[in-house]
Amino acid sequence: WFHSISNISFTSAPEKQTKDTDGFVVIDSLDELRGYANYNNMKIRMKPGLYNLNTAHFRHFIELTGCDNHWDLSGVTISASMELFKQFGWQEGSAGFYCVIDLIGDRNILEGLTVKNHGEGHGIQSRNKLFNITGSDCIVRNITALTSGSNPWGYGSLFGIGGPVVQKMNGIRIGQPAKNTQLVSSRVQ
Repeated sequence: WFHSISNISFTSAPEKQTKDTDGFVVIDSLDELRGYANYNNMKIRMKPGLYNLNTAHFRHFIELTGCDNHWDLSGVTISASMELFKQFGWQEGSAGFYCVIDLIGDRNILEGLTVKNHGEGHGIQSRNKLFNITGSDCIVRNITALTSGSNPWGYGSLFGIGGPVVQKMNGIRIGQPAKNTQLVSSRVQ
């Protein structure tokens, strides 16, 4: 198996930060969100609005890897293109799934974010997710996952093991190694 990545650039956090009176750094783009994603001990607030996510560098489109952060994304909607759920092809194994928001870091607070899809069709495999949470001691509060793109539509356990090929879009997954992570006042539709 071989995969090559070229012509890639990463956004670093800006040197001059705009802060609210309560100490939150204010951002207004997905590039800035990615730029702060691996920082520690930050308070980040994104300006409310709809942000279309049409590019991804990896299967996990936005990876929040930093620790001890507070992400206030109240009023923010990230709409991910269905094309991104096919971009890197099929991969076997536990790391082969696609997701929009991957909360990996520990002791983080993530609140207020809505994630949805746009575009036609479905992903190429059955483990697509809007939110994947593996960080420990995190609080995830008031988030919304608006899923679309499952095939067949309305997939449930009706098909069972050994049923037809299913490409499903999961809302929220909390998985290992997460411990003591709380999901509060959130919804999946």
